[in-house]
Amino acid sequence: MAYGLHTQQNTRSLVFDLGGGTFDVTVLEYATPVIEIHASAGDSFLGGEDFTHMLVDEVLKRAEVARTTLNESELAALYACVEAAKCSNQSPLHIRWQYQEETRECEFYENELEDLWLPLLNRLRVPIEQALRDARLKPSQIDSLVLVGGASQMPLVQRIAVRLFGKLPYQSYDPSTIVALGAAIQAACRLRSEDIEEVILTDICPYSLGVEVNRQGVSGIFSPIIERNTTVPVSRVETYSTMHPEQDSITVNVYQGENHKVKNNILVESFDVPLKKTGAYQSIDIRFSYDINGLLEVDVLLEDGSVKSRVINHSPVTLSAQQIEESRTRLSALKIYPRDMLINRTFKAKQEELWARALGDEREEIGRVITDFDAALQSNDMARVDEVRRRASDYLAIEIP
Repeated sequence: MAYGLHTQQNTRSLVFDLGGGTFDVTVLEYATPVIEIHASAGDSFLGGEDFTHMLVDEVLKRAEVARTTLNESELAALYACVEAAKCSNQSPLHIRWQYQEETRECEFYENELEDLWLPLLNRLRVPIEQALRDARLKPSQIDSLVLVGGASQMPLVQRIAVRLFGKLPYQSYDPSTIVALGAAIQAACRLRSEDIEEVILTDICPYSLGVEVNRQGVSGIFSPIIERNTTVPVSRVETYSTMHPEQDSITVNVYQGENHKVKNNILVESFDVPLKKTGAYQSIDIRFSYDINGLLEVDVLLEDGSVKSRVINHSPVTLSAQQIEESRTRLSALKIYPRDMLINRTFKAKQEELWARALGDEREEIGRVITDFDAALQSNDMARVDEVRRRASDYLAIEIP
C-alpha cells in the first residue's frame, strides 16, 4: 500500500518480509479497491539474527578464540561489531573487535559470506515455494516484489529474491519503516479518512487449525478443520465419532500447524465436553469459525442437539468484550450447512430430476455431476460449493434461482 501497488489493476505481488527473528512471505492480488491475500508462509526461526550468529561463530573460529573465553560484555560487544558490519552492506565486510584489550580484525568477501550463509539462504526458498504453490502461481506470474524488514537489505538476500523472480524488487523506501507506512495508510482507510481512497483488504488464516483424533488405534493424529490460506471470515465443520459406546465425555484439543502428528504442532486450547451415555457410538460435529480479528470460535454439536462453545482469541491486540461479541455475531451468519441452504436443496432436486429422466451414457454423466456436487456439500466449504454448483449449472443447463 505504501508503494501504491494497490492502485494497479489485476496485478500480483509477493511481500518478502525478513526481520530480525522471523521470515514471512505473502502473495497478494490487487483488483481495486480490493487487496486479496492468496497465500502466506514463513519460518518462525529464521531472521537476521541467525545470519549475525553464524558470522560471529566464523569470526571466533578465524581468531581461534573459544566463545566460552569471552565474558558477557565482550560477547555483546562482538555481536554489536558484527551486526554493524553486516548492516553496512560493504564489500568486503570488515569487522574490527576487541578481545582481552587487543584489537582483532577480519574481512569477508561476498563469495565467502555466500558459502557461510548458504544453509540460511536455502531456507529462504522453502516458504517462498510453499506460498507460490498454495497460491497456484509460478514465479513468472508475480508482477512485483516488495522487500520488507531490515535483514532484507542484505545484498545476498536480495540476490536470492532476484534469482527466483527475475525482477528487481521495490526498495525505494527503507524496508525497516515500510511496514509503518503501510499500517498508517490502512489505519486511514479504517477511519474513512477523506485524504485516502477506500481499500478493502481480504485476509487469510495463515496456518491450519484442527483437533486431535484417534485413527485406527493410532492416537495423536492432527485432523485439520480450517486449512491454511483459507480466506476469512470462514466457518467449517467436520464430523467425528466417539471411541467407545459407553463414553461419557470427550476432550477437544485444538491445534494449529501443518504436521500430521499433533506433538509437532502448537496446542491452542483444550476443554472437556460431557456426553450422555447411550450405549452406542455417538456422532459429534465440531465447527471452527475464524474471523479477520483472529477470533476462533469452536462449537461442539452433540447428537442430542446441545452445543458447547469455546471462544479463543488469537488477535495480536486485546479485543474488548464488545468487539468479541460483534465478531461472534458476524461469524454466526456463516454457521449454516451448505446442504441446508434453499439454493442448494433446489439445485440438488433439479439434478436428480434430470438423472431420473435420462438413460444410458447421459444418465451416467449426470450421476458424476451429482457425485461432485455431493462431495462439495460434504466439504462444508461454501466457496467450493458455489463454484461446483456454477459449473454444474452451466453443464446441465440448470437455471439457478
